[in-house]
Amino acid sequence: MAAMRRLGILDLEIEVVLSGSVFKGESPLLIHTIERGILAAAHRARLVNARYEPLVGAAILGLEALGVLLSETIYAHLEDSARSWELLRNVDG
Repeated sequence: MAAMRRLGILDLEIEVVLSGSVFKGESPLLIHTIERGILAAAHRARLVNARYEPLVGAAILGLEALGVLLSETIYAHLEDSARSWELLRNVDG
């Protein structure tokens, strides 16, 4: 919340991505509490669950840093790899 305030984005329509092991629990109590707190200050924010474990994001950033253009084919391979290595989050199937 403090970071959103410092960046001046409390009034923007933004996505707040939930990631980390604390959000893997089965009880929605924590997420609902966090969502209420965020929406009290940032009314237009929308909470979304991360699709991948942070490792996949790090791989994408690494590829981008190397100048790799991330085509649909590369994203499809990342998706397949993430699924086979069990790095998908909050996704059925």
